[in-house]
Amino acid sequence: MDPTCVLCDRPGPASIGKLAVDVVIDQLERQTGSSLPRSRERYGHLEVSLLDCSECHLQFFHPPVVGDATFYEELAEVSAYYEPLRWDQDVATDLVTPGAVVIDVGSGSGSFVETAAGAGARAIGVDFSAGARSIAGADNPTFVQARLEDLRDLDLPRADIVTAFQVLEHVEDPRGLVGSMAALVVDGGRVVVSVPNRERFAVDPMQALDCPPHHQTRWGESQLRRLASEVAMVVESIHVQRVINPARLALRMVRRARTTKPADWSLPPAAGARPLTRIVNGTNLVAVFGTSPQTAR
Repeated sequence: MDPTCVLCDRPGPASIGKLAVDVVIDQLERQTGSSLPRSRERYGHLEVSLLDCSECHLQFFHPPVVGDATFYEELAEVSAYYEPLRWDQDVATDLVTPGAVVIDVGSGSGSFVETAAGAGARAIGVDFSAGARSIAGADNPTFVQARLEDLRDLDLPRADIVTAFQVLEHVEDPRGLVGSMAALVVDGGRVVVSVPNRERFAVDPMQALDCPPHHQTRWGESQLRRLASEVAMVVESIHVQRVINPARLALRMVRRARTTKPADWSLPPAAGARPLTRIVNGTNLVAVFGTSPQTAR
């Protein structure tokens, strides 16, 4: 069956290039210090194509090769995979009010759940991984271990804010996930999502963490706006992380590219950002979606 866009269902996407998953795993092991033998056995023989939708221009890999719990457990064994509170979470923290119900989808280490609770919210984290469960604690009532695809079927309260930080790019059906998040939101509530910015400041625009089995999709601002319309929400705001010291970051990126990029990395530069041109664009984007047209921008 010919692939269709996972955001707008448009058939006939253009091909950007192909990539062997075994090459991605080689790079992940070099860059993170992790050892991924079980993931290599499961995914290493596969090849994927990076496609560009002719309508919404979401970039997505096909066929989907989605990392399972074992992949993320291997990735986190050595590398500091679960990071503390980040810039994108700060945007959502500013929206939290005392007494609000907040659900964080793909809660990872639980840092945002803890922060939201500290701001007076009733905060709940949902994550599929055993690693997240271990961090949260076996009997933690603020954590639900479940597949994100089953979000609609969980016994969760209606929420004022539903968040997903650095999650959409990992799943096969990002539109379906955000649709499930929107179904949890009360009237006047918000959905907050963050994704890596594919138009970020970069020397080497494609990195192993951008590819399967880690990431499935690549996003810019226009794709986030399309996502809001696809799930019948409105864009309240989109925030672009800014690079504080472009020269220093460029030097670090050049050194990294020289030492880690393999000769058989076959995706062309067009797959990512324009090298060294968007000098203020940082790594991440945050979108705040609302249910009220009066707040749209």
